[in-house]
Amino acid sequence: MHLFVGMRGIKQHLDQIIRDLQAQYFEIIAKDAKGKKVTNAVQLAVRPFQLYELVFPKDSLQDVMRMLELKGDDQDIMVSQKPLKRYFAWIRKFLGAKKLPKVESGPKRIIAPASRNHVQIVGLGYKEDTDVTYGGLTYEGL
Repeated sequence: MHLFVGMRGIKQHLDQIIRDLQAQYFEIIAKDAKGKKVTNAVQLAVRPFQLYELVFPKDSLQDVMRMLELKGDDQDIMVSQKPLKRYFAWIRKFLGAKKLPKVESGPKRIIAPASRNHVQIVGLGYKEDTDVTYGGLTYEGL
């Protein structure tokens, strides 16, 4: 069984709730080859589905996409997640973001590429900044 919930709050309190949830064990009943019921215990699995906003200069979009090993153009969604494609499109619309462009080939300019061990990253979209003027200089308003 999978239950999807949203949580919001002070980080240390959220972390405590997660630790408390991970400490929970439940009975799970299996059947052996002869059909006899066998009782075991299983730990509650907490699998975060987190949304992050990464902020950087516009000219670095391709570099950041390469660092995260994104392909762009919705190609990051695995075949098993095709039903989620509509969900990701809805998130993009909600955020006011545009679909990511296809990543261009080129070197990873970031010295320490992000480790993707045991992590799936799906590129949802991007949103351009408006310019701001500060101290007589006009900048991209990160």
